[in-house]
Amino acid sequence: MIETDNNKLNELKDRQPFRVPESYFEGFTDDFMSRLPKKTVYEVKVISLYDRIKPWLYLAAMFAGIIVLFNIYHKSANKKRVRDVLAILQKYSQWIDSVFKKPNGLYKTPVSATGMGNSPRGDAYYPMDFNTMMAINMLYMSALADILNDKEISFQYKRQYFSLKTRINSLMYNQTDGFYYDINKNEKQIPVKTIAGYWPLLAEIPNGEKAERLIEKLSDPKFFGTPHPFPTLAVSEKEFVKTGQGRLFA
Repeated sequence: MIETDNNKLNELKDRQPFRVPESYFEGFTDDFMSRLPKKTVYEVKVISLYDRIKPWLYLAAMFAGIIVLFNIYHKSANKKRVRDVLAILQKYSQWIDSVFKKPNGLYKTPVSATGMGNSPRGDAYYPMDFNTMMAINMLYMSALADILNDKEISFQYKRQYFSLKTRINSLMYNQTDGFYYDINKNEKQIPVKTIAGYWPLLAEIPNGEKAERLIEKLSDPKFFGTPHPFPTLAVSEKEFVKTGQGRLFA
């Protein structure tokens, strides 16, 4: 029996014992690929720069229009002009509310819309600066209505201003740090000190104590008191770059 097996092995010694059908490998790749499940194709939505900054452009246009109109009136005393433009600004304001205002009374925009992509604000859902600019708009809208002696419209925007002011102070101000922060979708503060935290001063949102604590940091070398003053990001933040190279954060 052993001898017979050895003879069989000797016969196979110079031959390849394993064979595949003729022309098997010629169509192997195509056949193999055809048996694989089809790959899911995902559509990548490309968001243009214009779409990203559109909310900021809308707000900036309204902001500039209100201030220009206010100043023009004080030079020309043209109430008719104020009346005509105020009606347009009201519609514009209502449109901004319908698009960006959330049930909690704050305004949600992409961080890229704030024009401060060189600061780490990636988790910000309610940007500090955008919300404060809306508060400034409300103040000026009320002032324009006062020019026309329209008490109803004036009160409407004053009420909106004080409502937004209350939300900014209660949700965005940190009593321990003495600073205003962006907040995320869950209304939790993002404790990163950026120059956006100073917008509330322009809108008369902080009281005297809060304002003093903010102003102190402007001259403090640990925060914004750098040789080239007022960086967009405080020195105390780990992402701060001393040479100021304008890094972008996703």
